[in-house]
Amino acid sequence: MNIIRDIDISMLEAHPDNLRKDLGDLSELAASIRENGVLQNLTVVPWAQAFRDSRETPEIREDVFVVVIGHRRLEAAKLAGLDVLPCVVSDMNYLDQIAAMLIENVQRGDLNAYEQAEGFQLMLDLGNSVSDVAVRTGFSATTVRQRVELLDLDRKVFMDSIERGASLKDYAELAKLEDVELKNRVLEKIGTNNFAYELNRALDEERRRHTREAIVSVLNNFATEVKERDGYRVVKEYYLYLGKDIVLPDDVGEVEYFYYVTQYGPIDLLRPMDAVADDSGATDPAESERAESEAREKARRAAIADLTSRAFMLRCDFVRGVAASRIKKCFSDVVALMINKYEDYDDFADAFGIELEDDWDDDRVLLAIKDAVRAAPERALLLLACESFNDSAALGTGWDYQHLDDGRLTEIYGMLEKMGYGVSDEERQLIDGTHPLFVVDGDDVSG
Repeated sequence: MNIIRDIDISMLEAHPDNLRKDLGDLSELAASIRENGVLQNLTVVPWAQAFRDSRETPEIREDVFVVVIGHRRLEAAKLAGLDVLPCVVSDMNYLDQIAAMLIENVQRGDLNAYEQAEGFQLMLDLGNSVSDVAVRTGFSATTVRQRVELLDLDRKVFMDSIERGASLKDYAELAKLEDVELKNRVLEKIGTNNFAYELNRALDEERRRHTREAIVSVLNNFATEVKERDGYRVVKEYYLYLGKDIVLPDDVGEVEYFYYVTQYGPIDLLRPMDAVADDSGATDPAESERAESEAREKARRAAIADLTSRAFMLRCDFVRGVAASRIKKCFSDVVALMINKYEDYDDFADAFGIELEDDWDDDRVLLAIKDAVRAAPERALLLLACESFNDSAALGTGWDYQHLDDGRLTEIYGMLEKMGYGVSDEERQLIDGTHPLFVVDGDDVSG
């Protein structure tokens, strides 16, 4: 049962297992308390029961209460010179104290991810399961596991990332990785512009490693790994991006095979040059050097393909999640970027009312068009939309100039009518295929 009473400030002690170690600047709170007093009760537990069931039981101190909720108020009240504080004396056990401090600080946004993790781990160390911790704190079991996994990371690197302003969402992204070493590498980039890129690269690296391990496991059944390719010829390549399922040579078990794991490219299945020469009846003295050169070039291209693909996916991921308000702020730039899709800039210059001079090149024309787009992006977007439908089908006819209705012409006119466009009778006939030009020798040839 909880009891409310005023307690002398000298009888109050901060909980030694309070998860928030840094109480922050207390000057404003102290000034408010000095002016208005403490408006919210502190929650305390008698010292005699505060550490019951804890890992370490301090020596009992009579007439002393341990603060569970209200550590900042306690320290600010000391600065304000108060002698007595209003308190709720609770009978909660040690585990409930830890849970209460965890929930209180999280709700106020006072704990960083590492402090949360320490709180969860403390509860686990006291014999709670992940499910128990989830129930006591109100967090999901997944969140509890992900936070606790953060304690495996380099603490200094972690604290540095906190200083850079990393968010809980950033740390949750780390849970996508399995390898602690990779997590630490990516952790160094949290709070910087390189975080998303490094995370994506680490995920790719982890996926490739799993695929490589699976392929090597199969190859080890019939081939021997070598560290150099000199004296060998590549007979098959296993690319990691194609997955773990691989096709084996038909003569497995009949001839001797070797394999070489490249840094970026495929895993090469090899046979000795002499063996290949025996099979073919011919040898090429420069074959080994050519094969090595080709392998290096393949590795280089594979690395570039990885880099460019990763950059593209990061851009796509950002676009999928970017806020509409940010898009609106950059609306003119978005529309200007769409111009690059088209090659005939003269048509756009005419549409935007730009008079071209004889000596203008494409770059200058494009620059003038983009300036016009930024000046009136909404109109430019409309022009782009209409230009994108400027083909025979969208004009209401097919390749044989018969009526073709695929819905696009109706959609275009429907949009324009909403803006106040007046559709003429002849245009109506074009839309529905009733124009006389669609009738040849008395026969309706509309599609």
